[in-house]
Amino acid sequence: MPTCDIIRISYRKDLTWLYYSTKLLLKNWQTDSRIIIRVDDDCRETVEGWDLGPKVIYRYVTPWPDGYTQQMYLKMISDDVSDADLLMLCDSDLYLYEPASLDLLMHDGKPIVEYCEWHLGDPVAERVWRGPTSRVMGMDLDRDYMVQSPFLFWRDTFCKTRQHIVNVTGRGFYESVYSGVPFRPENFLSHPVTFSEHEALNLYAVKFQGDRYHLRRNTERPANWPFRLYWSHGDWCEDVAQRILTSL
Repeated sequence: MPTCDIIRISYRKDLTWLYYSTKLLLKNWQTDSRIIIRVDDDCRETVEGWDLGPKVIYRYVTPWPDGYTQQMYLKMISDDVSDADLLMLCDSDLYLYEPASLDLLMHDGKPIVEYCEWHLGDPVAERVWRGPTSRVMGMDLDRDYMVQSPFLFWRDTFCKTRQHIVNVTGRGFYESVYSGVPFRPENFLSHPVTFSEHEALNLYAVKFQGDRYHLRRNTERPANWPFRLYWSHGDWCEDVAQRILTSL
């Protein structure tokens, strides 16, 4: 069985989401994995007081003006903080309510990439992600590949996707995706997006490493999927809190 680490990127506003979702991962994730959390410097005192155990490792970063784009950049360089064979990207508002293991995210030893045809999916997703990701990848983002959470990739997919972007743009990876425009959720549709990390990684995996990944329509996902994404730009509410607390 290949080794797998879980990579989580967060910031101060999402620390409540991060804390409880990490507790559920520690309870329900059945594969032996480290959980590597990258947060802004101003979160250090809070997260180091959580005492979640030795499997949880913290790494600190200096925030960009555009924290939204920075968290995508940090996920794209996840191989800098882990030497595991597989890296699982798990956002801070993604909750695992039932026992699950690496087998759930793989088929015949290959990580599963889910997709949805654009005309069958969310038109907002196409509007926001298709153009910017197609530009940095030098090819059309022909489908929406950001439809399954969490996302699982072979470690070398990260560096190879970054190098592909460098080859296409003629600039360093950081320079190709950096944004200094402060992000506000209410301005999401007008924010100057540079790319999507999940779309780029999955697009590279499908187009250049297809023999190492298993492609699946999102309609084929098992009905009893144990992960639930909450979209943390909404409010933390009592209903969410009660479901989580009764699951711990």
